[in-house]
Amino acid sequence: MIEAADRIVTMGCGVEGVCPAVFVPTEDWGLDDPKGQPVEKVRLIRDEIRRRVEALPAEIDSKAPL
Repeated sequence: MIEAADRIVTMGCGVEGVCPAVFVPTEDWGLDDPKGQPVEKVRLIRDEIRRRVEALPAEIDSKAPL
């Protein structure tokens, strides 16, 4: 699956230094871990993930070779 990916994104993996995706180039979004956070904070994290995911197709298309 990794070979077919346009981009591999981790979400804060590098913070703890235990990322399982260290063997391939990745982009780390550095998001806060929602574990143990109040629901308001979890919603902010969720909304940021949604915003970034929704922006990915246009970003990938803009960087595609012509």
